[in-house]
Amino acid sequence: MDIIASFSRNNSRVNPMYYVLYVDDEQDLLELAKLYLEFSHEFSISISTSAQEVLKAQNLQLYDAIISDYQMPGIDGIAFLKQVRNNFGDVPFILFTGRGREDVVIDAINNGADFYLQKGGDPKSQFTELVHKIKTAVDQRRAKLALKGSEKRLTEIIDFLPDATFAIDLEGTVIAWNQAMEEMTGLKKEEITGKGNFEYALPLFGNHQPLLLDLLLKNQDEIKEKYPFINQSENRFTSEKHIRNTSDGKDAYFWFVASPLYDADGKINGAIESIRNISKQKQTEQSLLECEEKFRFIFDTQMNGMLIIDATTRTIIDANATAVRLIDMPADQILGRGYRTFISPQESGKSPATDPCHPDRNAYGILIDGKGRQIPITTDTTEATIGGRKILIETFADIPELTTAE
Repeated sequence: MDIIASFSRNNSRVNPMYYVLYVDDEQDLLELAKLYLEFSHEFSISISTSAQEVLKAQNLQLYDAIISDYQMPGIDGIAFLKQVRNNFGDVPFILFTGRGREDVVIDAINNGADFYLQKGGDPKSQFTELVHKIKTAVDQRRAKLALKGSEKRLTEIIDFLPDATFAIDLEGTVIAWNQAMEEMTGLKKEEITGKGNFEYALPLFGNHQPLLLDLLLKNQDEIKEKYPFINQSENRFTSEKHIRNTSDGKDAYFWFVASPLYDADGKINGAIESIRNISKQKQTEQSLLECEEKFRFIFDTQMNGMLIIDATTRTIIDANATAVRLIDMPADQILGRGYRTFISPQESGKSPATDPCHPDRNAYGILIDGKGRQIPITTDTTEATIGGRKILIETFADIPELTTAE
């Protein structure tokens, strides 16, 4: 009992329970091992003298680990291990035997045993080592299961994302590839998951090369050089790129965003990247740019002065070249001012053509230029809505210029 008490004092802290099955044809050893291991309250030990009976029960998946002797009647430890692996997967298996032959050790490891431990010697040291091996094997399996569960949840989450999205681990192996990514590249997740060596770049760039998410794992200038620009916000990178010869044989503009993946301890354990085809958006932007250039050309070549005014604040938001010349003031000093600073209606001088419903239209007025001079003008105000914003377009001309034009 002194040995048991010593063992207990060194292992008094209660940790998560380990449910273990110990199979050995020596009943006394089974009971002694159960006494040692359960004294610390960390373990719950089930014992059996027959591997055959255990296999018939079909409940081995309930245990966190299995300890087995090698030499047993009916079925030895290696045969028992093989059946466990075939029927119950990767449950941790420790071969605990007095047989010290090297071929047994090799056979055990080749058939999937997690550890091999030889009986004999000091009981305290022997059971301390057994405890260590059980915990190591079980904790490693739990970590693997947790990782698989985490990866499964990650896959399920990114499958619902509308953007093409994939993820890699620290070794650059693809661990997730969503449906939108399949549609963009033509590659099914089964064809790409588990592959490394920048295989994920092949359907987009036509060769194996690091992408934006690799920059999160390995900061290299050669990665940055592949993008026209890279915006960084904390650990999040975004960029755009025009790619030729994509999987559908067409040129396209793509938008990229990459972020790191973290484990439960807050350490980076991979990276995730979303890709969006923005070709239509780019075409729209180009069309808008062309329209704006045409508008600016027409706007600035008008013979009459034109002011664009915010309908709510009545401040000037744009002025054409003629308006700047007639007001005789730099454009940056005109913008932002109330348009009545420069144009005042002349109530007594209304034109006969004035629209009674819109008294500001087809009216005579006064232009007060930058030097304070008052110039007789004709004015016309038109309402419009551009991009959801209500504006007024004030067109005016001084009367001598209008007469000349007529």
